[in-house]
Amino acid sequence: MAKNRSAAYLERARCDGRSSRLLAGIGWYRKHFTVDRRYAGQRVFLEFEGANQVAEFWLNGARLGIHNNGYTGFEFDVTAQLRFGEDNVLRRRWTICTTPPFRPP
Repeated sequence: MAKNRSAAYLERARCDGRSSRLLAGIGWYRKHFTVDRRYAGQRVFLEFEGANQVAEFWLNGARLGIHNNGYTGFEFDVTAQLRFGEDNVLRRRWTICTTPPFRPP
């Protein structure tokens, strides 16, 4: 990867309408990266070891999907969304709440 930049921020949001001293709310993460053109024509997957709690992903503006449960790994086939040899932007939106229905078991 020739270029690798990232940024993250947490929106000031309340999960249950009440303030909390715990880190909770909606967060965003953005990462720029480049994939070498030599990988064009091959299937490419993004693998995640986990993303707490409810995470939604986009690559270059195309929605990849959503994953619930921060304790399990998952992957997305991003072959169709990748721009080989160019800048790619991965965005993740995640919801972290300590109140039902988001509280882990």
